[in-house]
Amino acid sequence: MSFRSLAPPPDDPHAAVIWDPLVVSPETAVLDAIAQMDHSAASRAAAASRLCTTCVVVVAQRQVVGILTERDVVTLVTQQRPLQGGTLAEVMTHPVITLPESALTDWAVAIQRLQQHQIDHLPIVDGQGVVVGVVTYESLHQAVTQPHPPAQMAGQQTAETARGTGETHPWALNNPLPDLTLRVNRTGIYLEVVTTPDFQLVGGLPELVGTHVSESLPPPIARQRMVMIEQALQTRATQVYEQNLSTPNNTHVEEVRVVPYGEDEVLLLVRDISEQVRLDAERQRLAAERERAEAALLDSEQTNRAILEAIPDLLIRMDRQGNCSQISGGGGLQVDEPAASSASVPDRYQILPPALAKRQLAFVHQALDTGQLQIYEQIFDVEGDRRCEEVRITPLNGHEVLIMVRDITERARLEADRERTMAALEASEQRFRQLFEATPQISVQGYDRDRRVIYWNPASEQLYGYSAAEALGQKLEDLIIPPEMRAWVVTAVGDWVAGGAAIPASELTLMDRHGNPVDVFSSHVMLNNLADEPEMYCVDINLSPLKQAQNQLQQLNQTLEAKVIERATALEEREARYRALVNVIPDLLIRIDANGTYLDAIAGEGFELFNPEQFKPGVNIYDVTPFDHAQERMGYVHQALQTRKVQSYDYDLIIDGRQVSEAARIVAINDTEALIIVQDISERSRLKAEVADRTAALQASEAQLRAIIEAIPDLLLRVTLDGTCLGSMYPSDDSQEFLPIQFHLSEVLPPPLLQQQLYYIGQAAATGTLQIYEHQLQKGDRTVYEEVRVSAIGPDQALLMIRDVTQRKQIERALHESQRFLQTVLDTVPLPIF
Repeated sequence: MSFRSLAPPPDDPHAAVIWDPLVVSPETAVLDAIAQMDHSAASRAAAASRLCTTCVVVVAQRQVVGILTERDVVTLVTQQRPLQGGTLAEVMTHPVITLPESALTDWAVAIQRLQQHQIDHLPIVDGQGVVVGVVTYESLHQAVTQPHPPAQMAGQQTAETARGTGETHPWALNNPLPDLTLRVNRTGIYLEVVTTPDFQLVGGLPELVGTHVSESLPPPIARQRMVMIEQALQTRATQVYEQNLSTPNNTHVEEVRVVPYGEDEVLLLVRDISEQVRLDAERQRLAAERERAEAALLDSEQTNRAILEAIPDLLIRMDRQGNCSQISGGGGLQVDEPAASSASVPDRYQILPPALAKRQLAFVHQALDTGQLQIYEQIFDVEGDRRCEEVRITPLNGHEVLIMVRDITERARLEADRERTMAALEASEQRFRQLFEATPQISVQGYDRDRRVIYWNPASEQLYGYSAAEALGQKLEDLIIPPEMRAWVVTAVGDWVAGGAAIPASELTLMDRHGNPVDVFSSHVMLNNLADEPEMYCVDINLSPLKQAQNQLQQLNQTLEAKVIERATALEEREARYRALVNVIPDLLIRIDANGTYLDAIAGEGFELFNPEQFKPGVNIYDVTPFDHAQERMGYVHQALQTRKVQSYDYDLIIDGRQVSEAARIVAINDTEALIIVQDISERSRLKAEVADRTAALQASEAQLRAIIEAIPDLLLRVTLDGTCLGSMYPSDDSQEFLPIQFHLSEVLPPPLLQQQLYYIGQAAATGTLQIYEHQLQKGDRTVYEEVRVSAIGPDQALLMIRDVTQRKQIERALHESQRFLQTVLDTVPLPIF
């Protein structure tokens, strides 16, 4: 990823130096040095100083020879090392890593020196090696985060003032604190990126400029950044927040300052504060350790006082010549030791036999000369009983020692019991080994102080793939520790063996002989063997089935989350559809409660309200509506709420002098609210009345037509072009004259007549004109004459009106016969001659 590098302007690295540190000599007593550290911390806190050094620098001949920090004090207390009577020369850390003041040209120099040597305090010395100050992680952190000296503060205030005048961008770029500077517009598009060379940018894009914040940041952090950008632009004030980001190697914390820049742009000043957060946690931890150390010191002092008061051993304070200045205790000894007094101060030759006294004085000289504790045993008889005493001689100062005499006769007597006990312990250990061997689900391994395998049960063979023969003698880190954890494991085990903190039980990902990961819950215990050598035992429980279950649960959760998102999207789409549907409904929608108070209302386009000026949420129906109408509506509302069924009713209103008809449908929303849908049905009512009038007229016309048709003495048939009969109407008086037709004309007509009739039906349909013809057919023993009139009803139907004209034909035939007879008579009768 390519960025334009902008080096921050030089700042004064001496702002991180704690000047005038505590300086003591190597001969200073440890307790006095601790008291000075406490007094210095209290004085600086009272003076509202920025920091205290939390250490003392040990100087001899103006040169730094050692250092004692609060962490060293905590370590001494946890190791139960005696502090009373000791000097700094015995407990100080040396040699000491220092930094010349001339070399302190940048904060990075001090930070590099602290990290390189893994120390928390770095003494600063002048050209002659004289200590002038101390730099710590906390002083570096406070130098960066606390207000600057007055001159710099004035510059900073000027820059803050410039934010409102368009000079924010130059101020932000010249500020030495940001590791990353970004110029972003209101929509979240990066316009400019400036970063320091060693700042590790989190993201996956080769170039940030022109991209959106959501393309390089996780969704929650991207949303937070967009909110802060909008808030800064609206308030025109700098917004500050923190964000946690993960890189391939670690997780670090960043402080982001959002500074308004112009109308629609901001500057993001990003600074990595991971070390600051770590230092805060470390400071809190050191404070807790200090409190524990002080409590331990107080408890130790009280304990020592109680021990001195109740100790059964004999304590003797003696000088180099063997003179006793103080004798106390000794209640558990069988030897009658005289007490010291101001009048008579006995020497050892007055208490012990000459040989034992001479030997004791020799150990006194050796303790004073070497400054080390001397331990030896002495045996003598007391009234025929052999006694054994242990003598411990420790130097108090340059010419006096403290002698502690303990009766260990009983201890000697218990040696035999100890041997029997050790044998029992060995047997018990063997039983426990057999138990571990027979436990197939719990992996147990044992390691010596050098982390070499001394025990490897069958469950470990199954879990890690190494046989016991392969594992024994190998180092822990070479077998099952992943490469990235090996340095930590070596250090943690070494510290524990040396008396440091125990390794806590926790979930770990180890590896088998093939390099595959193995998830276990590992517990650890440190024991001393028969040779008083430390041995560490690890009890590992295989978590692979649990991890698989957790992975399955995570997958199920992800699936469920996807379904929830899908369901939410569907609900949103449905809501949008419903809202669009509501918006296009031309009716009036009213949401009302059980008391008659309007909660919401939506009037469709063109819907005319009864009282538009008073129709609004919060108004009660009884206050703005005629009582009868309001009472009727609320009755239906209560009915809908009680029955949970849709209630419908119609009513009429007078609006602007004209009658309006409306229909209301009421449905319950919940136990206390209902939805009223009001529809204007005035036009529908008018059309309904018109339809009723037309229907009555049509019914009257139909009755008249039916009466006319029923009075016609002819047969009426409705047929299709192919002769299928669709309907028929026979005259009531002469129905016997016509043959009944149920399905087709072929039922009553012979083929010639049928073809003739189908022809005229086709002609009527094709021409749309009335077709008239006659035909005769035989009905039983008589001949019937019929007149057929064919009229087209539509393109594929015709109406046939068939009239029986047999009688007319008979009359016509009779008349014809009569006329022919008369003509014959006329032709045969002679005419009179005039």
